[in-house]
Amino acid sequence: MKKKSKKLVDELLLYTPEGAALEYAPVACNFYRGCSGGCVYCYNKSGLTARVLGVNAPILRDCFTDASKRPKKYRVMNPEDYAYHVFQEEVDKHFTYLLETGVFFTFTSDPLLPDTWALNLNSAIHLATLGIPAKILSKHTNLPQEFWNAVSGLEKYHKEYVTFGFTLTGRDDMEEGASVNIDRLYAMRRLHDMGFKTFASIEPVVDFPNSLKMIHLSLGYCDQYLVGLMSGVKKDYYQDEACAGFVADVNALLRDALGRGDISKDVKVYWKESFRKRLKDDPLSMCIIEESPMSVQKALDFFKNP
Repeated sequence: MKKKSKKLVDELLLYTPEGAALEYAPVACNFYRGCSGGCVYCYNKSGLTARVLGVNAPILRDCFTDASKRPKKYRVMNPEDYAYHVFQEEVDKHFTYLLETGVFFTFTSDPLLPDTWALNLNSAIHLATLGIPAKILSKHTNLPQEFWNAVSGLEKYHKEYVTFGFTLTGRDDMEEGASVNIDRLYAMRRLHDMGFKTFASIEPVVDFPNSLKMIHLSLGYCDQYLVGLMSGVKKDYYQDEACAGFVADVNALLRDALGRGDISKDVKVYWKESFRKRLKDDPLSMCIIEESPMSVQKALDFFKNP
């Protein structure tokens, strides 16, 4: 007998993430596994998930590609159509809860790869038409005109329910298969100018100068920042003093930008638990994090409003 899950959502596609992933969103959707980004720090390439997720190209999950695993009446559908059908059924099942949480795309692939963007974007648009927030996080900007036509053609009301984010490390040398960071910044600005809310995942912080530079370059067209340290590294990879200094530098950068009118008071930063745990014994840094009007105090509040 299958052990009953304690997760609030536990379906084929929609599920409640665990650990650090839960800080991004309470519900996520994974159509694909694998990615061509080639990021050397990717958590999907090490540990228990390596054999399942660490492939170098996106693959639609076999529960959709293997027709024998579907109910008989759906075996004639092509894999993408069947996956989208299952997605719609799961959204209907959890509709009321999803109105509060939204859906995040995606943890086991990149949602804007050439082979993945259409299914992920169509699903996000479907959520928007239902009033459910959708959040898309990517490192890829090599998008066809069809993508830009689709997003620009959305009604203003629907744009309020789709949030686009880009991972910004400033380290192209560690992300050989992804779009360069400057192209991600251009895409973020283009989407922001279209009326979409945008966010930057400043995670992992590979080195502090490059991460600070990415925040600086995105000022004015990034609405929220999510900042976290790299996982799987030795404790001495980061120095406590440098971590504290980075928190102060980011806070000063945002405060000065707000004072100049370069950003609005609605721009927020969420310091992930990796930072908070590292600095828990540093009262001054924790005071900067906890009491800054630009800091979001609870992880899930980051996506409470689209």
